[in-house]
Amino acid sequence: MQNSPFFNSKIQIEKYASAPDSLNVRLTGSPQAVKIFNDNIHTLTAAFASAYDNRRVQFRIGRLETSVATEKPLIRRKKEAGSQDDAGDRDGDNDR
Repeated sequence: MQNSPFFNSKIQIEKYASAPDSLNVRLTGSPQAVKIFNDNIHTLTAAFASAYDNRRVQFRIGRLETSVATEKPLIRRKKEAGSQDDAGDRDGDNDR
């Protein structure tokens, strides 16, 4: 929902072979979303720990971090004239 402070927020989950039952989680979003994440991070961490202890989930949360999204604009450049990616052969010599 576009009016939500969580609009365009992302959850990144990392799992490492060295700790197969542990996940690292990063919550990324707008400054307003990150403030809400941070205000509730202890409750969320406790909820995951309790779920693991009561065997409702089979993973632990190793790290739970937040960060403000820094979206960089996508810039697409045109190919240079005469580059090898152009269709056709510039010198007229077909090496076939």
